[in-house]
Amino acid sequence: MKPSLLAPTRATIRRDIVVFCLPVLVSNLTVPLVGAVDTAIAGHLPASSSELVAAAIGGVGLAGVLFGLVFWTFGFLRMSATGLTAQAVGIGDESRSSVVFGRGLVIAVLCGGLILVLFPYVLPVILDAQAAESDARNVTATYAETRVWSSPAVLVNHVLVGRFFGLGNARQAMVHQIAINLTNIALNYLFAIELGWGIFGIALGTVVADYLGVGVGLLLLSQKGWPVRVPLARIARNWGEFLQLNSDIMLRTLALLAAYFLFNRESAQLGTEFLAANAIILQFLSLTAFGLDGIAFAMESMVGRVWGRINQHQDNDDKAGGNDHVRDESDSSQSTETTNRKQNRDRAWAELAIVIKEGHLIAAIVACGFSLLFWLFGDVFVRLFTDDAFVQSMVARYWVWLVFLPITGVWCWTWDGIFFGAALGRLARNSMLIVMVVFVLLIILVEQLSWGNDGLWIAYHVFSLGRGLALWVAWRWVVVPKHRAS
Repeated sequence: MKPSLLAPTRATIRRDIVVFCLPVLVSNLTVPLVGAVDTAIAGHLPASSSELVAAAIGGVGLAGVLFGLVFWTFGFLRMSATGLTAQAVGIGDESRSSVVFGRGLVIAVLCGGLILVLFPYVLPVILDAQAAESDARNVTATYAETRVWSSPAVLVNHVLVGRFFGLGNARQAMVHQIAINLTNIALNYLFAIELGWGIFGIALGTVVADYLGVGVGLLLLSQKGWPVRVPLARIARNWGEFLQLNSDIMLRTLALLAAYFLFNRESAQLGTEFLAANAIILQFLSLTAFGLDGIAFAMESMVGRVWGRINQHQDNDDKAGGNDHVRDESDSSQSTETTNRKQNRDRAWAELAIVIKEGHLIAAIVACGFSLLFWLFGDVFVRLFTDDAFVQSMVARYWVWLVFLPITGVWCWTWDGIFFGAALGRLARNSMLIVMVVFVLLIILVEQLSWGNDGLWIAYHVFSLGRGLALWVAWRWVVVPKHRAS
């Protein structure tokens, strides 16, 4: 998707979004399948009672949340890489995109090593905070002690995926993610079921697949998208803005993960049977999230390219304004140049508005499709996860909340893509913190009123709606007035 010199039409932008997001959707839909297969394998491991089946499912589910807390905290590596690379591509600055890639790799390797050092001390604290029953706790610990060794590989893969998306190479990103995820599924089944290694086998298969992904990603970049040579001194200096953006996104991600952590902690306190039911429902929510994130990634790339041009025109205007005291021999040529800059900037804003509207439309259609799928085939999906009749009945009891989640949550996914593409990390952070406070207050209210698991899901729906609403308010009343008026 190379930028065109002509103003793109609505149909062209709609086609570009679809062409970009289709391979991303395909690859991202395999990501939650890994967690789903892990949960399904855990549900089919040999066990002597329904309580042990529930403990295996709930324990693996808790482990998934645990590594969400660890790895998703560093999701800023992908988000910042996508937005900043896309902006560099939008103005044709290859060296700038290479600097972004180099800095991302440095942070990924350092943070991966830090996780390995700190994890043995952090794991007991997290397990205590989850307040799970002993069987589920043991399963979580067994999985986590092996899974943590993939930390450096996971973070490097974040940077690789961010570069793919920022460059607009959605097909390469698809090949990269599918290679990791299909290998993961195959190895998990081989190690856990065929070789009988149980929970340890599930974790080991994931570790091996993550390191394989690094090799696949670098191989794909060598074919298309390998960074140009830049002096190491350029990568080493002027980290301030880069670190500020990444820290803002990290804090936003921490707030989001804290909400997921709180939700799962409340589930565990309700009992193992509620924990198991919610763990299965959350796997399908992940399926929806990663599907809609595919559209959000397309928004990041396309918004980033347009936003790069908007900022470039603004920089040119500032330079021109700073030289008002310099008079050229031809005032008419100056007037023409100013007019052209204004027209180019207005054209970029018009294109941005179309990208946002079309992205929302496509995302809404996909969300409704997920809701319809869950409504029609809920019973079939539940049976894929476990053979235990008691756990199946618990999931079916709360399945209705999942049916409506794609619709209530679609707007937060698309607005996330817009803000990350424009690298507006501070606003994204502040919006998330406000909504997180509301969510905590709702959880306290649910506990006080004894609304149980239904109240927990009501609070989650409000949280999802609030995320999208907060970002829309920030865009409508902060971003647009500030940047259009400048």
